[in-house]
Amino acid sequence: MVNNQHIRRRLRAARTPGQSLPLLGLMLVIIVAMVGLSADVGNTFSEERRAVTAANTAALAGMNTYINRSSTTTNRVVYTSIVNSLAANGVQVAEPGAEPAPGQLELRAMYLDAQGRPITTGSPFITNDTNRVPGNVAFVQVSLRGRVDTNFARVVGRNDLPISALSHAGTCTNQSGVYPLTVSNQVIDGDRFIEQTDPDLNWRVIQPGDLPGTDDRYVGFTAMRLVVSGNTTPGNFSWLRWRDSIPGARSEVQLARSLTGEGNLGEGFEEAPWPTPQNLPEVYPEQPGVLNEGDWVWGDTGLKNSNDVRAAMDEHMRVGTRMILPIHSTAVGTGTNSRFHVVRLGLFLLLEKGQTRSDHWYDMVFLGDPRPQNKPCLYTGVIEPNTEGVVELLGSVSLWPEYQFRPQDRRPIQYVVVLDVSGSMSANFAGQCDRGSGSRPARGWWQCANGPAGAPQVEVTGTGSTYYWNNVDERRITVAKRALESLVRSTNMPGNSEYTTSRPSDQMALVWFTEGVPSSNTRGFSNNPTTIINNINAAGWQQYRTQGGTNGAAGLLRASMLLGSAPRTVTENGRTWDYKRVVVFITDGVSNQLLNPNSSNLRAGSSDQNTYPTGHICRNSLVLEMANCQTTDIGGRTIRSGSVPAGLDRPITQAVNVSRQQLQANGVEVFSVALSNIPDTGLRDGIASFPSYYFSAADLQRDSNGRTNVDAIMQAINTQVENGLCEPRADAAWTNVIPEENFQSVGGLIYPNVGEVILTEQSTGTEYRAPIRADRERGGALTYRFDRLPAGTYRLQPYLFYRHPLDPPNVGPRRYSLIYQGDTTASDIVITVAPNTSVGSFTQTQRQDLQLRLFGDVCAS
Repeated sequence: MVNNQHIRRRLRAARTPGQSLPLLGLMLVIIVAMVGLSADVGNTFSEERRAVTAANTAALAGMNTYINRSSTTTNRVVYTSIVNSLAANGVQVAEPGAEPAPGQLELRAMYLDAQGRPITTGSPFITNDTNRVPGNVAFVQVSLRGRVDTNFARVVGRNDLPISALSHAGTCTNQSGVYPLTVSNQVIDGDRFIEQTDPDLNWRVIQPGDLPGTDDRYVGFTAMRLVVSGNTTPGNFSWLRWRDSIPGARSEVQLARSLTGEGNLGEGFEEAPWPTPQNLPEVYPEQPGVLNEGDWVWGDTGLKNSNDVRAAMDEHMRVGTRMILPIHSTAVGTGTNSRFHVVRLGLFLLLEKGQTRSDHWYDMVFLGDPRPQNKPCLYTGVIEPNTEGVVELLGSVSLWPEYQFRPQDRRPIQYVVVLDVSGSMSANFAGQCDRGSGSRPARGWWQCANGPAGAPQVEVTGTGSTYYWNNVDERRITVAKRALESLVRSTNMPGNSEYTTSRPSDQMALVWFTEGVPSSNTRGFSNNPTTIINNINAAGWQQYRTQGGTNGAAGLLRASMLLGSAPRTVTENGRTWDYKRVVVFITDGVSNQLLNPNSSNLRAGSSDQNTYPTGHICRNSLVLEMANCQTTDIGGRTIRSGSVPAGLDRPITQAVNVSRQQLQANGVEVFSVALSNIPDTGLRDGIASFPSYYFSAADLQRDSNGRTNVDAIMQAINTQVENGLCEPRADAAWTNVIPEENFQSVGGLIYPNVGEVILTEQSTGTEYRAPIRADRERGGALTYRFDRLPAGTYRLQPYLFYRHPLDPPNVGPRRYSLIYQGDTTASDIVITVAPNTSVGSFTQTQRQDLQLRLFGDVCAS
């Protein structure tokens, strides 16, 4: 006891007043530092989230630019789209190679292949250089790094904290952008909503100004309110679910996931059972696990109005998502037991939601059939090469059937010549002008029109009216008109050397076109060679001087009008003859003027850069000479600009459509002739009836007699038309079926195998093959499938054999192996397949549909 008291006295004696204050101060500093560090960490986390969002958007912008590239697109264009996207999200980046200044981040953008590795066939870095973009890119990677200044953490020596973001974008799979909503086909006819008399449904045609912020691109489409089907009340709009076996499949939580972002169809799809077993088809489903026409899909009628569902739908309204939705013909059951029979897919734009009395509705624009999803999506797991990943690649196959026709005798010909008299026709074949305004360049000429490969870019405007080639004999218009004179002299007309009365005489009419084609730009049918030649020489501004733009579609439409008003037959000596109808289309440039069939001069305006959306790869000052941008596949439809309305096809596509729908579909044979070195986009595989009906004179050549190569082209056309013992013919449309009776075994192929798709991996050379099969149960519907294809970049080469029922008996099956895309054909294309996407975790299916044209000429010996 004494000892304990002694110890306590010693302890009390050792204490000094205020000795705990330093300890308390230290603890206070630590607490303040921790609080400050927490605040700084929170701020850093917020900045990093902003960087991640910006990187995601920038990767999408870069990939979108790459997808819509042209042959002249450079790395700088892709880099600029990335930087501009980052800036729009409040992120500033340092110049390439420079140290980031305060408030800036370091940007590193790269091209990756399908394995997630930097490309090796070109520089993988996306910078502001002017090198052309490589052609084997699967992903665009955007990496951001930087540091965020701290405020409180400086107390503990942390002046800044690091942030980073890494994003990848690639081309969307065909399972993205599809949402679990279905529309009844009872309100749809073709690509329009059926007009409704009930004012509550608000049916209307979209007019200019109806949808602010859309550049009037949806003008002319129809819109209406779609009433949500209730548990007991009918409607024309219902909810779906992609799967029924997973936990929570019928919940609104799962529905919201399927509605968010690009949707989650890629996570998996389960067809609903066929509702009437007695009518169950022999094969159902046709493609298990893949949403197809003919599938039954699980539904869930009634209003879905959870916070997450509302948020997802509101976001689609806000950003203007073009939603791919199933369209159904039949519905059975109610509530979560309902099922819907899908007959097609459609593209819709969600405008508004609301309620009228007891009916809940969504207001939508119907945009017709969905185009392929040629747009960018975010991907995850890209930088870890997936060596085990495999992809199921599949698609449908269509062909444009051709056959030969052997006439019993020669028929009289009705020719219509469609002649380009635009300004560039005053240049020589190299696109040069040596007369004009001001002093000539030291080389002695201006580049005033399109020229051969390696020629300078066009450097003046006013070709024809101000600038022209002095040597008249070398101008394009002179060569063309004199060649047409030789064509006229080769026909069966009175006064020509080979005229015969054994059949009625030939006739010829004339159309000449610039940017517009009024009815005064035509001359009717005549069989007088002198009259026709005089008409040709008088066409245009002057005999051998021209001016104006290029509206090929308008010229072809005028030709159709002339033929439409002319008699199709002629009777002589008691016999009635059918005219053979032929159009010869001659041009030296890219069609860049838009067609308006309701205008007196058939012109809607110029397809210039202002008719493309901001950020589009085609929105640049050189677009008038960019053939691929003047197609709808690459350029998209017009946005409203000045007098140009929204929603028009691009000029080359318009010209192809006129040729196919107004001329070829009515039995007219169309030849196309390209003067100078211009792209054959649309001319060979669209405007011309067959590729063999396309002729090119890239430069001017003369033989020892002074005859030009254009004279020879006209003679070849005349010989084909007048003397041909075989005439190529084609069906009016694509078909995706080969019945068994239209196939003969060839090359080891036995029906239902009618062809093959061959894939060659670009880096290894490994070859994979899959048959093109005709499904007997579906009338010979054509498909192909690779079940387990390693991710990679592949060269795709298809072929199939088909025997047309109208071919002569001694003709065997023909080979169709030219892939038709964007108004051109090619024997092969390059595709990229990759298994990992953030659109529903790991999607394992990609679709690549094919359209094939005949390889060769049906009349070839």
